[in-house]
Amino acid sequence: MLSFFRRQRIPFTIGNPISLVESTGATRRVRKARSLTAEQFQALLKELHEPLAMMALLCVCLILRISEALALRWADLNWLDSKLDVQRGIVEQVVADVKTEGSAMTFNLTGELLGRLKTWKQRTDFPEADDWIFASPIKLGRLPYSYTGVWRELQRAAEGLESRASRDPLVPAHSRFMARRRGNACRGSAEDDATHGNSNHHEHRR
Repeated sequence: MLSFFRRQRIPFTIGNPISLVESTGATRRVRKARSLTAEQFQALLKELHEPLAMMALLCVCLILRISEALALRWADLNWLDSKLDVQRGIVEQVVADVKTEGSAMTFNLTGELLGRLKTWKQRTDFPEADDWIFASPIKLGRLPYSYTGVWRELQRAAEGLESRASRDPLVPAHSRFMARRRGNACRGSAEDDATHGNSNHHEHRR
């Protein structure tokens, strides 16, 4: 570090020396993003329990981060106009703003997504406007599901695929492949951006 200052002839009295260093690629992913085919995702979706299946569908269709999906409240839904506002995130059960300015967006929902949300609202014990859409029953609705809870459900679903694949030779090979890689694949899909959906939104989130 001292040799760096000498070579660059930078005075030690500078306020923040690191500001002069170009950190190329510092915000880039180290791990290559993993993605599922449409068939693989449909297979996983069938194994997931509600409301986690709906959460996965929202994340893929709208390209939401898991932190943004977990932070959704019923008040964020405009039922008449079929719109959903994404304006916050939650990490380690602490609510904050979305990760980037471009992540705060309003989405148009398809009839299928809106229908699934309506069905869940009728079933959940926490349907009020200020309630979390994915409220945790363990936390009595005061908080949404945790990332750990989502991860465990993804792992359970992947293990279910593996179990069915081992018993049924007709289960597609891609399901066996996905189940065998459940540890990394599920962890990656929970944190990485999805690779399908609104391309403009995808550009904002890079």
